[in-house]
Amino acid sequence: MRQAYLDTVDKNPNRPTVQATLSYVTRTATNLVLNLSSIGNGDNCLIIGFYKGYGDNILLTPPIPLSTFPIDGTNYTANTIFGSGSSIGNGFAVYKGNTNNNITISGLSRGSTYTFYALSFDSVTNTYLTDPSAIQNRNTQR
Repeated sequence: MRQAYLDTVDKNPNRPTVQATLSYVTRTATNLVLNLSSIGNGDNCLIIGFYKGYGDNILLTPPIPLSTFPIDGTNYTANTIFGSGSSIGNGFAVYKGNTNNNITISGLSRGSTYTFYALSFDSVTNTYLTDPSAIQNRNTQR
């Protein structure tokens, strides 16, 4: 699978090579604020959120693996109300844009764990940086 990714990267000059940077800011019972400090070297960033289950944690990395990465050429709709954006594998698009700032995600369940991934992408071709080793590694936030 790793080789297939590299073959795709080598053939697509529009694919970003530097991933977006995401960090946890704060959480209330049903909202949380994430800080997108860099969109990487694509011209946009897609943030995907996953519901993990019980436990009041925000994860910015695995343990939840993406069951499906965004598909190149696909235009996803994001919505900061969790679960209202496009479904991507076992998660939902919660933000799509090119502004480095704080992003408030609402519609969360109290006492639940969520994981968020930020992926740099080219918005003209909808080409996503989906290399698993490029996804930001962060610690669990409580």
